[in-house]
Amino acid sequence: MKTLLKHTLIIQLFLIVFLFQTSSAQNFELVPEESTLIINGTSNLHDWTITSSSCTGTISFNDINKCSINSLKFEVPPISLKSGKKGMDKNTYKALKTDEFKNIKFLLTEVTTLNNSNPNNYSIEVEGVLSIMENNKKILLKNNILLNNNNVCIEGSKKIKMTDFGVEPPKALFGTITTGDEITIDYKLIFKTI
Repeated sequence: MKTLLKHTLIIQLFLIVFLFQTSSAQNFELVPEESTLIINGTSNLHDWTITSSSCTGTISFNDINKCSINSLKFEVPPISLKSGKKGMDKNTYKALKTDEFKNIKFLLTEVTTLNNSNPNNYSIEVEGVLSIMENNKKILLKNNILLNNNNVCIEGSKKIKMTDFGVEPPKALFGTITTGDEITIDYKLIFKTI
C-alpha cells in the first residue's frame, strides 16, 4: 500500500512539474496586417521606399516574464514587396529572382544581450541567419521588445548591402538610373498568442 501511495505521489509530482513547464513556455504568431516592414534605399535620381504586408513568423519564450526567447523565425515573400510603381517592382523582382526564390528568411541563433529598461520593455541584441536567394549570412539585430498582455512587439532597424547576399542593385532606363548598394530595413513586428 505504501509503495502504491509513493508511486502515485511521484506521478502527481511529475505531472505538476510537466504542466508548469508547458504553461511557462509561450508561443506567438506574427500578425501581418498589424506588422510593418519598410525597406529604404537610394539611387542616383532619388531615394526610394518599398514595403511588405505579407510577413509570417513565430516567436516562442522559455519564460516570457524574463523575456527568455527560445526561438524566432521570420519570412517575407519577395513578391510581396511593393513600391507603388510597377516599373520599380518589376526591377526589384528581377533582382531578387522571385521566380526561383520564394522567401527571404531570418532564423534566430542566439540572444547576445538582454536589458530590461522598464517593466515589459526590453532592449535586446540577437544574432541570426538572414537568407536572401539562399545566400546565408550571420547578422546582428538590435531590437526593442514590448510585452503587453498577449502581444509581443519587436521593433528595429538594420542596414545591409544587397551585394553581400548576391543581389545586384536594380537598374532602370538602360542603366541610367542605378540604386545604391546599401539599404535600411525598418520593422515593427506584432506577434499574438497562438
